[in-house]
Amino acid sequence: SSSDGDEAALATPPVRDATAGGCWQEAQVAAPGDDGSARWTAPPVRVVDEGARYLAHFATDRGAFVVELAAESAPESVNAFVCLVEAGFYDGSSFDRIAAGAIQGGDPDGAGPGFVVAETGDRSNYRRGDVTLLPSGTGGVGSRFAIFLAD
Repeated sequence: SSSDGDEAALATPPVRDATAGGCWQEAQVAAPGDDGSARWTAPPVRVVDEGARYLAHFATDRGAFVVELAAESAPESVNAFVCLVEAGFYDGSSFDRIAAGAIQGGDPDGAGPGFVVAETGDRSNYRRGDVTLLPSGTGGVGSRFAIFLAD
Protein backbone atom coordinates (compact mmCIF):
# COMPACT_ATOMS: atom_id res chain seq x y z
CA SER A 1 0.00 0.00 0.00
CA SER A 2 1.32 3.42 -0.84
CA SER A 3 1.46 6.38 1.48
CA ASP A 4 -0.93 9.28 1.03
CA GLY A 5 1.82 11.33 -0.59
CA ASP A 6 2.28 8.68 -3.28
CA GLU A 7 -1.37 8.50 -4.33
CA ALA A 8 -2.09 9.56 -7.89
CA ALA A 9 -5.18 11.77 -7.82
CA LEU A 10 -7.64 11.68 -10.70
CA ALA A 11 -8.56 15.02 -12.23
CA THR A 12 -11.89 16.49 -11.17
CA PRO A 13 -14.25 17.24 -14.07
CA PRO A 14 -17.52 19.18 -13.65
CA VAL A 15 -20.28 17.82 -11.37
CA ARG A 16 -22.77 15.56 -13.16
CA ASP A 17 -26.36 14.48 -12.60
CA ALA A 18 -26.66 11.38 -10.37
CA THR A 19 -29.09 9.82 -12.87
CA ALA A 20 -26.14 9.75 -15.30
CA GLY A 21 -27.53 9.74 -18.78
CA GLY A 22 -30.27 7.18 -18.19
CA CYS A 23 -28.26 4.79 -16.03
CA TRP A 24 -30.56 5.18 -13.03
CA GLN A 25 -34.11 6.33 -12.42
CA GLU A 26 -34.55 9.23 -9.98
CA ALA A 27 -36.05 6.82 -7.40
CA GLN A 28 -32.79 4.80 -7.41
CA VAL A 29 -30.63 7.76 -6.35
CA ALA A 30 -29.80 7.39 -2.64
CA ALA A 31 -28.50 9.90 -0.11
CA PRO A 32 -24.89 10.92 -0.82
CA GLY A 33 -22.00 9.36 1.08
CA ASP A 34 -20.14 11.14 3.88
CA ASP A 35 -17.81 12.71 1.33
CA GLY A 36 -20.71 13.90 -0.84
CA SER A 37 -20.22 11.23 -3.53
CA ALA A 38 -23.34 9.81 -5.15
CA ARG A 39 -24.98 6.54 -4.06
CA TRP A 40 -27.67 4.37 -5.64
CA THR A 41 -30.10 1.73 -4.38
CA ALA A 42 -29.76 -0.54 -7.43
CA PRO A 43 -27.31 -1.34 -10.23
CA PRO A 44 -27.59 0.81 -13.36
CA VAL A 45 -29.77 -0.25 -16.28
CA ARG A 46 -27.83 -1.47 -19.32
CA VAL A 47 -26.68 1.46 -21.43
CA VAL A 48 -23.54 0.01 -23.02
CA ASP A 49 -23.54 -1.70 -26.39
CA GLU A 50 -21.49 -4.91 -26.27
CA GLY A 51 -20.35 -4.28 -29.86
CA ALA A 52 -19.13 -0.73 -29.20
CA ARG A 53 -15.64 0.34 -28.19
CA TYR A 54 -15.31 2.07 -24.81
CA LEU A 55 -12.21 3.94 -23.68
CA ALA A 56 -11.57 5.26 -20.19
CA HIS A 57 -9.39 8.37 -20.06
CA PHE A 58 -7.51 8.94 -16.82
CA ALA A 59 -5.89 12.26 -15.92
CA THR A 60 -3.66 12.09 -12.86
CA ASP A 61 -1.09 14.35 -11.27
CA ARG A 62 1.49 11.91 -12.72
CA GLY A 63 0.23 12.01 -16.30
CA ALA A 64 -2.65 10.84 -18.45
CA PHE A 65 -3.42 7.43 -19.91
CA VAL A 66 -6.23 5.58 -21.67
CA VAL A 67 -7.52 2.03 -21.20
CA GLU A 68 -9.97 0.09 -23.35
CA LEU A 69 -12.96 -1.50 -21.61
CA ALA A 70 -14.01 -4.99 -22.77
CA ALA A 71 -17.78 -4.63 -23.08
CA GLU A 72 -18.07 -7.85 -25.08
CA SER A 73 -16.57 -10.05 -22.35
CA ALA A 74 -17.70 -8.20 -19.19
CA PRO A 75 -20.80 -6.20 -20.13
CA GLU A 76 -22.26 -5.76 -16.63
CA SER A 77 -18.94 -4.60 -15.17
CA VAL A 78 -18.27 -2.22 -18.06
CA ASN A 79 -21.82 -0.89 -17.79
CA ALA A 80 -21.39 -0.20 -14.06
CA PHE A 81 -17.99 1.45 -14.62
CA VAL A 82 -19.28 3.63 -17.49
CA CYS A 83 -22.32 4.71 -15.47
CA LEU A 84 -20.21 5.52 -12.40
CA VAL A 85 -17.87 7.59 -14.58
CA GLU A 86 -20.81 9.41 -16.19
CA ALA A 87 -22.23 10.18 -12.73
CA GLY A 88 -18.90 11.65 -11.60
CA PHE A 89 -18.48 8.98 -8.90
CA TYR A 90 -14.71 8.70 -9.44
CA ASP A 91 -14.05 12.44 -9.75
CA GLY A 92 -11.22 13.48 -7.48
CA SER A 93 -10.56 9.94 -6.24
CA SER A 94 -7.11 8.42 -6.13
CA PHE A 95 -5.21 5.24 -6.82
CA ASP A 96 -4.64 4.20 -3.25
CA ARG A 97 -2.99 0.80 -3.53
CA ILE A 98 -0.36 -0.97 -5.57
CA ALA A 99 -0.69 -4.74 -5.24
CA ALA A 100 0.07 -7.83 -7.32
CA GLY A 101 1.26 -5.84 -10.33
CA ALA A 102 -1.76 -3.55 -10.43
CA ILE A 103 -2.79 -0.12 -9.26
CA GLN A 104 -6.11 0.04 -7.45
CA GLY A 105 -8.58 2.78 -6.74
CA GLY A 106 -12.14 3.80 -7.28
CA ASP A 107 -13.93 3.99 -3.97
CA PRO A 108 -13.77 7.60 -2.80
CA ASP A 109 -14.83 6.99 0.82
CA GLY A 110 -14.71 3.20 1.22
CA ALA A 111 -18.50 2.80 1.24
CA GLY A 112 -18.96 1.79 -2.41
CA PRO A 113 -21.70 2.98 -4.75
CA GLY A 114 -24.57 1.34 -2.83
CA PHE A 115 -24.99 -1.58 -5.24
CA VAL A 116 -23.08 -4.56 -6.65
CA VAL A 117 -23.29 -6.26 -10.03
CA ALA A 118 -22.54 -9.88 -10.84
CA GLU A 119 -18.92 -10.57 -11.67
CA THR A 120 -18.37 -11.12 -15.36
CA GLY A 121 -15.35 -11.83 -17.50
CA ASP A 122 -12.37 -14.15 -17.14
CA ARG A 123 -10.39 -13.29 -14.01
CA SER A 124 -7.62 -15.82 -14.68
CA ASN A 125 -5.52 -14.21 -17.39
CA TYR A 126 -4.96 -10.46 -17.03
CA ARG A 127 -2.52 -8.63 -19.28
CA ARG A 128 -0.79 -5.28 -18.98
CA GLY A 129 -3.35 -2.50 -19.42
CA ASP A 130 -6.38 -4.62 -18.50
CA VAL A 131 -8.86 -3.00 -16.13
CA THR A 132 -11.32 -4.86 -13.93
CA LEU A 133 -13.81 -4.07 -11.22
CA LEU A 134 -12.73 -5.80 -8.03
CA PRO A 135 -14.86 -8.19 -5.96
CA SER A 136 -16.70 -6.32 -3.24
CA GLY A 137 -16.96 -9.20 -0.78
CA THR A 138 -20.75 -9.24 -1.19
CA GLY A 139 -21.03 -11.65 -4.09
CA GLY A 140 -20.32 -9.20 -6.89
CA VAL A 141 -18.28 -6.19 -7.90
CA GLY A 142 -18.77 -2.62 -6.77
CA SER A 143 -16.76 0.46 -7.71
CA ARG A 144 -13.14 -0.45 -6.83
CA PHE A 145 -11.07 -1.25 -9.88
CA ALA A 146 -7.58 -2.40 -10.77
CA ILE A 147 -5.42 -1.58 -13.77
CA PHE A 148 -2.75 -4.20 -14.43
CA LEU A 149 0.80 -3.03 -14.97
CA ALA A 150 2.27 -6.33 -16.14
CA ASP A 151 1.20 -9.59 -17.80
